[in-house]
Amino acid sequence: MSTAEPTTSKAVQCEICGRFLKSEEHLKKHEKTHNEAERKHECTECSKRFHTGELLRKHQIVHRIPKKSIICDVCNKTYSSTGALAKHKRKHESAKRFTCPHCYQSFDLSDPFKIHLRKHENLKPFGCSYCFKQFTSRSVCRRHVQLMHEKSGDK
Repeated sequence: MSTAEPTTSKAVQCEICGRFLKSEEHLKKHEKTHNEAERKHECTECSKRFHTGELLRKHQIVHRIPKKSIICDVCNKTYSSTGALAKHKRKHESAKRFTCPHCYQSFDLSDPFKIHLRKHENLKPFGCSYCFKQFTSRSVCRRHVQLMHEKSGDK
């Protein structure tokens, strides 16, 4: 599954998360990942639930590695997974792979670049289910819900 812009006319977009998929068939399969009832694989350590056994196995690695024990050899920042460290290390590379055509700011990862472009295009595809404010990214929307609604008892 890719978050990249569609390359064929058959590509369809998930209305929940904005991810692009290559066909209606892939979209139907992907939409199940948003359905809590479809998350039948539960972690015995933290009770987090997953759509597939493979995702559960990948998740369970976090319980075996001490929190933030993986260290960046460039800046000494610590991470809980080798994947997170690999993403972080791209920041140390001098050549950025994505450049904004509007303001020429450069990015090393595609997701922050896409979020940045939404700001120029005034696109806010993620909405708060409590107050209906719109946001450019899912993470900012989640943080808004946690800070503005869940702590204040709006749940």
